[in-house]
Amino acid sequence: MKRVEYIIKIYLKPGDKAKIAKNARECGMSMSAYVRNLALGDIPVTHIELDEMNKVMKVHADLGRLCGLLKMTLTNDERLNDTRAAVPDAGQWTAALAGWQCRA
Repeated sequence: MKRVEYIIKIYLKPGDKAKIAKNARECGMSMSAYVRNLALGDIPVTHIELDEMNKVMKVHADLGRLCGLLKMTLTNDERLNDTRAAVPDAGQWTAALAGWQCRA
């Protein structure tokens, strides 16, 4: 652990310390590290934001897989002829979706 060379004293209103402690806890940091990072211009990332980002990334990956399956369905692949014959009115929805493009 690095040796502390300087100590800065700050004055807070009664509810400020509790709010700083709560925010630091959400970021997985000590109060000192949280305030130091804020004072140096860093924006701490909370665990909640990281969890939400992971969920968005999973949805993005699922959409990419879905677009790949849709593209495979819309192509004229001989391997899919049996599948298309089993789906009623496949030609109608295939024609309707032919103009769509999926972007991952």
